[in-house]
Amino acid sequence: MKIKDLHERKVFSGQDLLDLFSAMEDEGVWDYEENDEQTRHDYLSDLGYTEEDADTVQDLYDHCGGCSPNTIVKEDYFTEYAKDYAEGCGYVDKDNPLTGYVNWDEYAEDMKHDFSVLETGTYTFFVSDY
Repeated sequence: MKIKDLHERKVFSGQDLLDLFSAMEDEGVWDYEENDEQTRHDYLSDLGYTEEDADTVQDLYDHCGGCSPNTIVKEDYFTEYAKDYAEGCGYVDKDNPLTGYVNWDEYAEDMKHDFSVLETGTYTFFVSDY
């Protein structure tokens, strides 16, 4: 996973997060030390990152405690994720016309009990607790 994927993808795995954190670590993102010669903004910019990028990845990593959750979902996609999950598990058949009567928002709210919430400066994520 690359940093652009963090912005473009709606769902990613904990392993994707760990791989991104590790790649950023290898690039020296976490090595910045405050000094008079270069600001953090300039340091990260030279590496191809923004402060928001670094802070978001660090916040996610810290929230997960360095462990790999199964799934991380952006808030604005959670209802669609819940629907895809139900179809993928065989709870509903996407071709069945009765699925149009399912209240997916309500189902998504129920699913959120298995996720913790992390709000960063850029996004709100739901991180699986299992």
